[in-house]
Amino acid sequence: MYRKIAPLSLALMILVTAMAAAGSEPGDPVRGRQVAQTCGACHGLDGRGTADVFPNIAGQKAGYMVKTLQEMRFSARLRNETDADEDYVRQKRRDENPSLVYTARSSEAMDPFMIDLGDQDIADVAAYYAGLSCRIDPGALPPSPPPVIARCAICHGNRGISRNRMLPNLAGQKSAYMERQLYRLREAGKAAGGLSTVRRRSRIMATQAASLSTVEIKALSAFYAALPCK
Repeated sequence: MYRKIAPLSLALMILVTAMAAAGSEPGDPVRGRQVAQTCGACHGLDGRGTADVFPNIAGQKAGYMVKTLQEMRFSARLRNETDADEDYVRQKRRDENPSLVYTARSSEAMDPFMIDLGDQDIADVAAYYAGLSCRIDPGALPPSPPPVIARCAICHGNRGISRNRMLPNLAGQKSAYMERQLYRLREAGKAAGGLSTVRRRSRIMATQAASLSTVEIKALSAFYAALPCK
C-alpha cells in the first residue's frame, strides 16, 4: 500500500520533474507523429480533442506538455507498482485509505498510454503537437472578462497566451475541459495537502482556485475558450 506523500516531497518531485522537462532533448516532430497515433482517438492527430472532456493540444507549449506527460507517467507507474522511475522515492498508500495516490497530474485513463513511454517519446510527441496550428470554431465574440481574470493574467497572459514556456496557453481551450480542471484544482486547494482523490495539484493554482466560485469558474472558462489561440 502507498503512504501519504509529504508536502515537501511532493514539492521536490514537481521541481525535479520541471527540471527534467526543461533539460530534456529537443523533440522530433516527425517521429512524434508516429507516437501520436495512439493519442489520436482522444486528442486527434490535428490536436483537437474529440470530445468536450479532451483538451485541445495543437499549438500548446512543448515544455508544458513534456512536464505534464512526465507527471502522468510517474502516476501510472506508481499505480501499477513498476520500478521504472528510480529517480523517485517509492510512495505507498496507508492501509486504511483506499484513495488513489496522487502526483501533480494523475489520470487512470492515461495510464495505458503513458506507462511505457520513454523520455524521448514524450519529447517527440510534445514537439509534434506544439508544431500544429491551433484553431477554434467560429462563433460569437468573447464575453466580457470576469473581474477575477486579473489574477489569471499574471501567469497566463491578458489574452490567454502565456510567455512562460512551462505554463499552458488557455486561449481557445475547450470551456468544459477548463471547468473540469478548475474544479479539480479548487478541490486540491481545499484539501490542505492531505491524501485525497484529487487529480490536479499545483501549489500556485491551488491557492488561486480554492477561492473561486462556481460562477467565476464558468465565466473564466467561457472567456478563455472564445479567445483566438494565435
